[in-house]
Amino acid sequence: MRAAWKAARDDRWYALYSVALALGLRRGEALALRWVDVDLVDNVLRVRQSLQRTGGELRFGPVKTDGSERAVALPLSLVDVLRGHRALQRTEREAAGDRWQEHGLLFTTKIGTPIEPRNINRHFDQLCERAGVRRIRVHDLRHSCATLLYDQGVPLERIQDVLGHSSPTVTKSSTWRRRVGCSRTRWTGSASSSTRRRRGQPWGSERSRAGLP
Repeated sequence: MRAAWKAARDDRWYALYSVALALGLRRGEALALRWVDVDLVDNVLRVRQSLQRTGGELRFGPVKTDGSERAVALPLSLVDVLRGHRALQRTEREAAGDRWQEHGLLFTTKIGTPIEPRNINRHFDQLCERAGVRRIRVHDLRHSCATLLYDQGVPLERIQDVLGHSSPTVTKSSTWRRRVGCSRTRWTGSASSSTRRRRGQPWGSERSRAGLP
């Protein structure tokens, strides 16, 4: 995993993969994030919608379950990544000029349009190949997030809140998935503490958030 992460650092989609790993977002959830969903002052991200290809078209729709709509605290390492990504997007908007199509999304093509979900899969496969590591899926980053939090002693019900699972049973299954090459070393991250997450209320603590390698 660390080899792949090193290869991704200079990639324009590094921030996307960072969000998937640090917060355990589903692919569609990450691709549907808007800047209005992210507070880089109070370090909170809110998951409110998902992007999927249905009926031959890209569509924004509701998240997978009621519990999937959630607010999570951002580790400081991820806040820095997102600020850098915002600056990159401004540069790309200026370069695109009149071709830019504003959707308010965090992650876009070079002309501001939503990203085709399948292109993320292809790109991540190429990234693993360049890094010389075995192929893993983008969705495996979500399982890695669960495993990292579990290894740090975070209770399953808290991990459930972060991942937006419908039940602790689903969360338990995720934590026992294969490790996909991730180190068991504790990765440092920081976020403001709060009580158990409900809609509009972020979950996070100084000791139990997945950071970035």
